Amino acid sequence: MSRSVKIYLQDMREAIDAIRDFKSGISFGMFAVDKKLQAAVQFKLVIIGEAASKVPVRVRKQFPGIEWKKVVGMRNIVAYGYFDVKLDLIWDAITRSILEIKSKLGYVSELDDDGNRKTPKS
Repeated sequence: MSRSVKIYLQDMREAIDAIRDFKSGISFGMFAVDKKLQAAVQFKLVIIGEAASKVPVRVRKQFPGIEWKKVVGMRNIVAYGYFDVKLDLIWDAITRSILEIKSKLGYVSELDDDGNRKTPKS
């Protein structure tokens, strides 16, 4: 089943929202000892990176403030380097970087399924 570009962008937003909910009221110290929370967050980071990898370059250009290679790179670190993931790197990503991505994905609802901005109907 083929998924639209808009759905991939929405997947990113939803995964970011989930991470925000997971970390609500949590300190780094609490995160560092909670293996379930770490696993949940890392899974959502994989979803964000995988969805980002499916977004075509022409659509990525509409969101120039997002460092797409780094987003996909984080997925690769978590998925392929799982045995050596640095929790401080993950913490930085979930407390700073992904929140910036979410704000830059603000107008996803204005896109059609192919990732083009909808034109107002006259």
